[in-house]
Amino acid sequence: MNEPFSDAEKEEFSEETPEAVHEFMEKIVASKPEYIDGKRHQNLKIYYNGVGIVREPSPEELEELFQEHIQDRTANQKIKTA
Repeated sequence: MNEPFSDAEKEEFSEETPEAVHEFMEKIVASKPEYIDGKRHQNLKIYYNGVGIVREPSPEELEELFQEHIQDRTANQKIKTA
């Protein structure tokens, strides 16, 4: 399998360019626009090519992660002010 970026390019990958973004996308599908309350709404589906498969957390997992973040932030604030 051909690597889209060399090791040197991976280390220097700090900016999103259209070329870099296209390497990670298979296709983009735009639905037909709908008008709701006078505002235009249009859904987009982005299909990635499988590079670094990402699993979206469930609402429960997201809430748990958020609560952990809040606790960590509160603990760090107490340390800084003490």
